[in-house]
Amino acid sequence: MIEGIIFDMDGVLVALNVSLEEMAKKAEDEVGVKPDSKGFRGILERAMRDGEFYRKLMKAIDELEVSAVERRMTVFPETKRVIAHLGERYPLALVTLQGRKATERVLKKLGIKQFFKFIFTREDSFFRKEQIEKAVQALGIDKERILMVGDRRNDKVAAEEVGCKVVIVKREKQAAFEGAALISSLDELPKVIERMNNRKEAGQPP
Repeated sequence: MIEGIIFDMDGVLVALNVSLEEMAKKAEDEVGVKPDSKGFRGILERAMRDGEFYRKLMKAIDELEVSAVERRMTVFPETKRVIAHLGERYPLALVTLQGRKATERVLKKLGIKQFFKFIFTREDSFFRKEQIEKAVQALGIDKERILMVGDRRNDKVAAEEVGCKVVIVKREKQAAFEGAALISSLDELPKVIERMNNRKEAGQPP
């Protein structure tokens, strides 16, 4: 029985349309560090070992994300309707690797902040598994009764490692991967949850 839901933001509720390549370019322009073979991930690894470098890098990335929210973000048309529907029935939490500034702007733009009881951004953790663990603890619900809704393999792996159920939103441009319950739109999510709950009540595997 699903009793709480955790949502990822970028790729699930909206598309910020910010690439890792853009982040690496922003880091080079604003912080003066050239990316290595790992691209932005390599820059981030270096920044996490240097407090001042990390602060400057996050300020630059915050600026990039906030600009994207205002100028080129794609809002999936079903997002507000589905979040409002589920928010009246379940406690919701949000986990995102975006910064708090951009996250707050997204939720304000969509008018859905009030539906999320708890919000965890990269300021809380840069690791999806840790974010999900924090959300589970905050919700105060058995992890097996919580559903994680993401869009990437990392969301699936992290949720399963924590012990949550998981549904992946696979939009047209994303590569498919095996072993996950897939939906193409959030519009499908309420019925998926209903089926999970009905199977549980009938004593079947969810």
